[in-house]
Amino acid sequence: MTLRNLLQRLLIRRAPGGERQDLHSRNVGDNLLEWPERAEEAVRLAREHLPPHGARVADYGCGRQTLRRIIPADWDYTPYDYCSRSSDTVICDFNAGELPPGCFDAIFCMGVLEYLDHPLELLAHAIGNASFVVFSYNGFTTAERRNLQGWKNDLAWEEFDSLFVRLQAPVLAKKHLGNNEWIYVVKGNYETCASDRSR
Repeated sequence: MTLRNLLQRLLIRRAPGGERQDLHSRNVGDNLLEWPERAEEAVRLAREHLPPHGARVADYGCGRQTLRRIIPADWDYTPYDYCSRSSDTVICDFNAGELPPGCFDAIFCMGVLEYLDHPLELLAHAIGNASFVVFSYNGFTTAERRNLQGWKNDLAWEEFDSLFVRLQAPVLAKKHLGNNEWIYVVKGNYETCASDRSR
């Protein structure tokens, strides 16, 4: 881990007057953070389940699009976020109830669910529109910590498990990253995604 990454993990960004910045101002320009180690681990876990070539992947809440730089060059990458991150970003405000269009071999949702009003709705949408879903979640439970991070929810792991049972979406892989953050790989329900690509 580089010194920059370590500082990103330890520091909570503050506005000039010391007050906590809102989600938008903390997630644009120089304030936008990257977590390459998390993205690399997510891709490593996902590759065991995806086609060796030409996989179609979506990046929900793409941020700096760290994932784009890590995935194989022949994967078809579609970034989604609530503001433009690149010329091909599909604008989609999850907290406004907007759900991303399209089906994919895999949907990645890294470091996003904590910031949503209704994270399980987006996760259920992803499970219904991908063959596999790869997501992360941090289960820190102290209200103070979650408030400092700007996180909007505090899900118990049992809530994820209940969703997976209800949607018949088995967990294929699970990796602890430390500090109560986990990456999951879940089997999605969109079996025809790969065949749709070839039409």
